[in-house]
Amino acid sequence: MSEPLQIAVVVNYNGGAALARALGALRASDFGAGPVVVVDNASRDGSAATLASLPGVELLALPRNVGFAGGANVGIRRALERGAAQVLLLNPDTEVEPGFLAPLSAALAGGAALAGPKLLLPGVPARLWSAGGALTYGRNLALLAGHRELDHGQHDTPRDVTFLPGTVWLLSRAALEKVGLLDEQFFCYVEDVDWCARALAAGCRLRYEPASRVVHEGSAASGGGYTPLRKYLSARNAFPFLRKHGTPARWLSFVAGDVLTLPFAFAYALLRGRPGAALWKARGLLDGWRARPFEGARRAALLPSERT
Repeated sequence: MSEPLQIAVVVNYNGGAALARALGALRASDFGAGPVVVVDNASRDGSAATLASLPGVELLALPRNVGFAGGANVGIRRALERGAAQVLLLNPDTEVEPGFLAPLSAALAGGAALAGPKLLLPGVPARLWSAGGALTYGRNLALLAGHRELDHGQHDTPRDVTFLPGTVWLLSRAALEKVGLLDEQFFCYVEDVDWCARALAAGCRLRYEPASRVVHEGSAASGGGYTPLRKYLSARNAFPFLRKHGTPARWLSFVAGDVLTLPFAFAYALLRGRPGAALWKARGLLDGWRARPFEGARRAALLPSERT
């Protein structure tokens, strides 16, 4: 039997050198010379021009930044049009290790709809970004297992999970046809939580495969982990997520974990010298409650590179 056609989809937004490293690592891995679709979200750092000359890369340059969810959907649709049986969705701030793909592909062959790797932060000693995760509907809606722990092999057992961060996903075509694409109302952040919740509701299995290892810089496209953009969108996007999936108990869990703890979040932000991030989180909670779209002044303030 022939191997399933695997097509990689990378969503780029001013990825620069990180994007070049990501594609280089992908080519040096067991993905090899497989086809890659790069969706460029109206970058202004010259990324698109650099990509246009790379062999085996199909560049889809968008005239406007439609967010990670929108860009990913453009790439996934193109991969399916080209006959992909498996779609590898890869962030540009990642560097895959040489044998990362085989365990993920084996998980899909074993019946999983989605498989994800062990994600490691850069540097030595090895520290985890995540070892799978779980939907909690509390703080941040989902938990990253092992987040920032030193990696001593304590998370080296493959297992089914209820959440996998969208940093690196291997998706089956059947799962995409059953569950659908990412929900573009989220722009970025929470779209992966939403897809996992929808997949579980459809009876799909999500598989964490620790034999697959990927280094992840951690929210590089938004400037790092604790930033106004990330805190605003994560808070705002919780509301459309809960309107879709919430029960009274889930709403209560979110309010207790993310709304009532806002004063503590502000104190923590002050200690880190980033009070603005906590203020933007508060704005995100308010905008989410009001169902305000991510447009206008909010978008201009948080994505200054898009100003004309």
